[in-house]
Order: sequence, then C-alpha cells, then structure tokens
Amino acid sequence: MLLGAALCSGAATGDDPRVEETQKNIRVLQGLPSSQLIPVMAVLANSLGVTCAHCHTAQWESDDKPPKERARQMLRMTLDMNRDFFDGKTAVTCHSCHRGALRPAASPRIEDAGWNKKPLAPALREKPLPPLPEILERYFSAIGGRDRIRQIRERRIQGLVTRDSGRASASGRFQVTQRRPDRTESKMEITYPPEANRWLVSLFFLDLGSPERRARMVVVGRDRIDGRETIVVELRGTDDRLHRLEFDARRGDLRRISDELATPIGPLPERYDLRDYRKVDGVRVPFTMEWSRGDYHVTHRVTRVEQRR
Repeated sequence: MLLGAALCSGAATGDDPRVEETQKNIRVLQGLPSSQLIPVMAVLANSLGVTCAHCHTAQWESDDKPPKERARQMLRMTLDMNRDFFDGKTAVTCHSCHRGALRPAASPRIEDAGWNKKPLAPALREKPLPPLPEILERYFSAIGGRDRIRQIRERRIQGLVTRDSGRASASGRFQVTQRRPDRTESKMEITYPPEANRWLVSLFFLDLGSPERRARMVVVGRDRIDGRETIVVELRGTDDRLHRLEFDARRGDLRRISDELATPIGPLPERYDLRDYRKVDGVRVPFTMEWSRGDYHVTHRVTRVEQRR
C-alpha cells in the first residue's frame, strides 16, 4: 500500500503532478499532489512548534538529521490510526498530541481534574450579537462610506515587505497596482509564499455589500484582538472555503481575516492582520498588513498610497 494514497485530499493531475515526480527522497508522501507538500510541511512544523530546520538541512532531500526519519515514523503512525480507527478520515493529527510542543506532555495536569474545574467566566458570545447589516454599515462608515469607496477605480500601494521563517529573514520593496474590476500587477524584491499576498491584493476588490456575498455571510460570535472586542463573521467562499472576518466592535474596522487550508494531515491555519488604518483621499486604508502561518511570517508596511477615481 502506498501510504501517500491515504493522504491525498485531491488526486494528482498533469498540472499538479505527484510529489515524488517533482521532489527527491519522498518516502511516505507518495501520491500527494505537489501543491500540497508545503502546506503539509507547515502543519507538521506548526504542530510541533519548530521550523523546517528541525528536520531539514539546506539540502532538503538530505537524511542527515535524525528528526526527519522520526517525523516519517510519526506520520506513518498517524496515518495508520486514522485508517484503522476512523475510516481513513483525518481525525488524529500531529497537533492532537503535540499542541505546539516538540515532546507531547505525558502527565495530566491537576488543574484539569474534573473536581478542580472552575466555572467559566461569562463568555463574550453570551452578549447579543448585532445583525449583519449593522456590522457592514459600521464597517463601510469606518473606512469612508460606500459611495466614496466605489469611486476609487485604481489604487497603487508601495512599501517595505519583510519575511521571516525562523531560519532566515529578508526584506525588500514592493508595489501593487489594482484596477477595477479585477486587474492586479505586483512587483516584489524578495520571494515568499504567494498566499501572503492573497488579501493584500484582493481586499480592494472585496465588495462586502453585494447581495450575493452577503448571502454567504453569517454572524457567529465575539472575540478579542489586542484586548479590543471584535465581532466575528464567517464568509463562505465560492470555493466553499470558510473565511473568518473580525470587525472592531466599536469602530467597525476589519481587523483580521483567518483561514484554514484543508490538508491531508489536518487543517493549516493562516491569519491576515490589518493595522494602522490611515485616511487617503477620504478612504481609510490599512498601512500594516501581516500574514502569519506555521512556516512563514510576512509583513507589508505601506509607505505610499495613490488612488484614482
């Protein structure tokens, strides 16, 4: 049996060949589409609280580091458990045991004993949730108003982008030009996962007021970011992917977008934080956009914004 067959959430195709056809020394992940390799590695690193350098040398295919073979053994064990006890579904993941630690805790905590459980403080979600139209109107008002936003036909942003993987960091200039309805041109001096640009380039085109998009949104609860209360709205994408949008409960700004990418060994979380809103031509624009995932941390800091109507 190829263990990789149990990993595949989608079949490899000509445009997305099997990972053993594009990479060297693949022993467990045979059959995995190549596009899923990095997300799978990011899930592993995130679950154990390590960087890629824990298992890999600069020669990625090298087996010089013993933790790499140990990771293969653990991956086989996880696959076997899901196959034998959960009908092949991804129920047990690396995070199930590790929870951000290299070595899973073996001893339970007395604080978790049933008799020692403390009553939970009143949850934010117990407060009445505002309706979606009210949240969206507050959002549009916070960033300048619907009419003024729709008048902007082109936006060019320039600034500095920094990249950190825990192994190495780099920085360089970037420029993104966006023209309605859907044209984008990007220039980056450094490389990093393209997912870090997803909301950087698409927020300008995101019309949260459209009836079609509002039909796929639902208010689900409350949370906090940096001590400030947020209202959480879930948006179901046209690809059926679920996006979690957090709006500042008082000001209305969009503070964070959280996604989860399904992988064969469990979900890979990623987060996009929006900060430092500044007014440009009457429209408030985030001047700091920060993307975080298990393998990379990428921050765009805007220095100049030009807009045309």
